Amino acid sequence: MKITLLFASLLLAISSCQPSAQKINYGKQSCDFCRMSIVDDRYAAQLVNSKSRAYSFDAIECLLHFKKENADQQWALELVTNYAEPGQLTDANHCQYIRSKKLPSPMGMYLTAVQTPNQAEVLTSEFGGALFNYSTVLIQWEQWAEL
Repeated sequence: MKITLLFASLLLAISSCQPSAQKINYGKQSCDFCRMSIVDDRYAAQLVNSKSRAYSFDAIECLLHFKKENADQQWALELVTNYAEPGQLTDANHCQYIRSKKLPSPMGMYLTAVQTPNQAEVLTSEFGGALFNYSTVLIQWEQWAEL
């Protein structure tokens, strides 16, 4: 019995140390890059370090600027909001990104994340734009011209 209790306590301790997304308080919380209020639940993003410290952003472009300024930091989680599911943070590496003048993001880069190829197809057929994966966004975002 004592061994089972000890094992359960150990598992709980280990799992509680895992970095995880933190709740974003829309309308009350400020962006950790630009300090503007995070209000649009279709565009918020978040970085979480290995010590579970979360940095929240009002747009993907603020996350990108923050990552650049903190290039020496290792991130346990890089999260963006799936436009098709407002308020739901998801792994940035598994999303597709649409850059369309008809989908204005809060900071003006016109960058929108979606989780599935079907969601990307639906949005690009409705709003047009170019489609990117996360690794391409990380490489090219600073060279993008205004739309």
